[in-house]
Amino acid sequence: MYQQVSNIKNLDLKKYCWIGTGGLASNVFIAESELHLSNYLKNKNKKNFFVLGSGSNILFRDKGFSGKLIKLSSKFRGINYSSDKKYLVCGAASLKKELSYFALKNNITGFEFLSCIPGNLAGGVIMNAGCFEHEFSQIIHEIIGYNFNGFKKIIPINKLKFKYRKTNIPKNFVITQIKFKIKKSSYDNVKHKMNNFIKKKTNSQPEKIKTSGSTFLNPSNKVKAWELIKGAGCDKLNFNGAKFSDKHCNFIDNSLNAESKNIEKLISQTIEKVKIKYNIKLRLEIKVIGDK
Repeated sequence: MYQQVSNIKNLDLKKYCWIGTGGLASNVFIAESELHLSNYLKNKNKKNFFVLGSGSNILFRDKGFSGKLIKLSSKFRGINYSSDKKYLVCGAASLKKELSYFALKNNITGFEFLSCIPGNLAGGVIMNAGCFEHEFSQIIHEIIGYNFNGFKKIIPINKLKFKYRKTNIPKNFVITQIKFKIKKSSYDNVKHKMNNFIKKKTNSQPEKIKTSGSTFLNPSNKVKAWELIKGAGCDKLNFNGAKFSDKHCNFIDNSLNAESKNIEKLISQTIEKVKIKYNIKLRLEIKVIGDK
């Protein structure tokens, strides 16, 4: 049996999401190893689970989360070569920026865009995160993890289906490790590409604010969510501190410490106004989690 030393009660969710809102999580499990995780999953009922990464695209509700929250500890971080040197083997809790700079140091190209995306690798894989026409689908070889019955499973690239900010990875699956393809280049070439990505991000997106990243998915390649938000006059909405960033109106700026209920009101009002003006229903990119 697993030991319950890593079970936490009444965790303040504000400290575990970048936007800084939310109530308490009543039951949190911190996995310290693959065996620890497997045993926990085998011995728990599987209702109302949520796997939390670094919280970069999460909005927790004010009433908190009464289900079971799973989080991987820092022991699931780490980036190394595979034994045959053909792949990079990364712990699921490793940060995207960590991987981008490891690749730079080792003259590996294809990971430069990760320098612009917050959060850990597992979250990026699940939502096929990306920016500036690059995404995870282009660099993954396989993923390793555990289903909610506690059994280990390897999913190769040919079994994965990728769409815009979406994959077919089951919701009842905890990623613990990812293997990435390696494509060698020169340090100068990788550094040049990375600098270009960082410059694009700095010029177009807000930095050093409390946010959950892009709020809405782009309806298509030609129609951008921020254009609809601005066109419908929603970029100037403010509900008790819940507002969009002045620099990029698809990013919520929570510098005024709004409550989640007001951020949800900002979201719902924006969806409604855009629908009325353009007959397009915006879909959320962020995840709203918690008890209503």
